[in-house]
Amino acid sequence: GRLERNGEHQGFAKGSLRTLIGGIHNVEGWGGAQRITEGAGEDAGGKAVGTETVDGGFGGASYRAELSRLLAINTWGEVNRVMDFANLEPADAAVASMTATLRPTPGLRLDTTTRADRLARPDGAVAQAGLVRHWTTWQFTKELGLRSMVEWSAGNERDDRLVTTALLTWLENPGTAVQLGWIERTSLEGSPKTQDRSVFLKASVLFRP
Repeated sequence: GRLERNGEHQGFAKGSLRTLIGGIHNVEGWGGAQRITEGAGEDAGGKAVGTETVDGGFGGASYRAELSRLLAINTWGEVNRVMDFANLEPADAAVASMTATLRPTPGLRLDTTTRADRLARPDGAVAQAGLVRHWTTWQFTKELGLRSMVEWSAGNERDDRLVTTALLTWLENPGTAVQLGWIERTSLEGSPKTQDRSVFLKASVLFRP
């Protein structure tokens, strides 16, 4: 647990069970109970005032597997009775995530992650957020490689936007490298609109005596 000087604290007890099936499939489950005490502010002596306490439980499960030399999967989910720190009241949270990794060639790796978050408050309000992120890593030669990302996010707790990045790197050795990068953020609120775009060039040289 965690106890702060002003009297706020968080304590929990957790148990988990993990198993390996067929030497490939990693399955894990966990659960527990927790107590969270949070204050609305502090008095002149630094003690928390207007404190609220939430008692709750949590549970989750995960699955990881290297299904082949080409494909790997990592997925997990959890439900939790948490403290809504914005309103100092209990809330029910849930999150689920999955990442798939594809390696078509020794130099090419594709990682795609999807994630969904949900927070339900006692008044019936529900906050939701979703995210999809794709990474491409392509090593053309020992020295030259490209890394790019495309990320989409949406929900009433997350800005609806698209982020794209790319980084081309030539690395002779640690300390001697040239990088050319690009990043663009696009708002998806209403009609798509570019918020900012930047390009940069970075070079470094390591001199050895």
